[in-house]
This record gives sequence, structure tokens and C-alpha cells, in this order.
Amino acid sequence: MELSKQIQKYRKEQNLSQEDLAEKIHVTRHTISNWERNKNIPDLNSLILLSQIFNTSLDHLVKGDIKTMEHQLSNKHFNNWTFVMGISSILTALSIGPALHFLGNYGYIIVVLLAILSGYSATKVDKYKEQNRLFTYKQILDYMNGKTIEKINTDKTKHKIINAMISIIYIALFITIFIISLNWFK
Repeated sequence: MELSKQIQKYRKEQNLSQEDLAEKIHVTRHTISNWERNKNIPDLNSLILLSQIFNTSLDHLVKGDIKTMEHQLSNKHFNNWTFVMGISSILTALSIGPALHFLGNYGYIIVVLLAILSGYSATKVDKYKEQNRLFTYKQILDYMNGKTIEKINTDKTKHKIINAMISIIYIALFITIFIISLNWFK
């Protein structure tokens, strides 16, 4: 990503050490080092502070990275793993009753294999989201497209609440399907 190079370039142009820049943004020197080595990227609020300190626009600071961010957010590989995770979870819950009814204890093999696939795909999805900084990319793109910071922060809070609600509903649905599946084939 170009952002890491841009941060380093602007910092050096202003004769700031990593420590000096860290103090201005209220982060650690290690955080600045990680940004410059592309280990992670600044959140939206830090990016805005950086653009103010460097006296440049956010557009200019992240130039060259917009296409990468858009690509990461629409990645088919990520979407495929998300689909596999959802389907394998539902199949795991649905299969318990029929698998045990028709195959006896051997039915557990099918259920366990589906559960492993579900867990593996969930791990792939989480790892992709973390490695590719999807939420931060979305915030940056929203800001670049005219959303205010207040709206983005409100959306961030809503996102956390919605994710918690989806998780609760998902677990409740999984348990419900699991119980129904077991009861159908008693």
C-alpha cells in the first residue's frame, strides 16, 4: 500500500521523528513504525489528523490505495468463504437428526465434518477481515465519498450492535434448527 510510504515521506519532509509524530497524534512510536512498515493502517480519525499535520488532503494521503481498498471490500474469495460458512453451519444443524437416525453413531462423522468445515470457513472469514482491514477501508471510502465523521462513527456503533444482534439470532437459529432436526427423527 502507498499509505505507508506517504506517511514516512511526509513525516521526513517535516523533519519529524516517529516519536514526534506519535505525540502529535496521541499514539505510540511503535504504532507509527507499524504504519510505515505497512503492518497495519491508521484508523479514520488518525488519518484525518495525519492529513492536517502534513497539510495535505486525505485524498492525497491515500492516493493509489483507493482501488486496493475497493477491491478488498468486494473480494469474491472472501464472499465465497462467507457463503460456505453460512451453508455449512445450517447443514450442520439440519443434518444432526437425519444423520443419527439413519446412520446411528456413524452419523456423528457427517455432523462433525460439517462442523469442522463451518469452523474452518469462519476462521478464514475472520482472518481475511483482519488481514485486509475491511472495516477501516470501508470507513475511509465512506469519508472520501462525503460522509461526515459523526455519521461514520454513528455507523460504527450501529455496526457493532447489528453484529451482536446477528450473532445472537444466528446462534438461536442454529440451536432451534438443531433441536427441530433431532426431534423430527426420534
